[in-house]
Amino acid sequence: MEFDSVTLLLYVRCDDAPAHSDDELHEIQTGHLAHLRAMGEAGYALTAGPFDDQSDEKFRGLVFFTVSPEEALRLTENDPAVKAGHLRADVMTWYHEKGSVVFPTRS
Repeated sequence: MEFDSVTLLLYVRCDDAPAHSDDELHEIQTGHLAHLRAMGEAGYALTAGPFDDQSDEKFRGLVFFTVSPEEALRLTENDPAVKAGHLRADVMTWYHEKGSVVFPTRS
């Protein structure tokens, strides 16, 4: 069996996230979404999205990257939610059977 791989980044809620006003949280979230969109437009991220109905609420979402785990962490340092101390990133290489997963293409 042949395998392909991508870098998988999990966003995890920080246990010691600082308190922010609703307006500040809205600004952080808006920046977080803009950051994800920009990474996709630049070709660094294949797709991203939040979780729901998970057994552990600290897991907030994921990103599939086209870059190495080290580069994904470097790019994620600029995410407003990470900079604000609300999210941290766990990164790993994910292997899947070659041809079994197709990611969206950007035009």
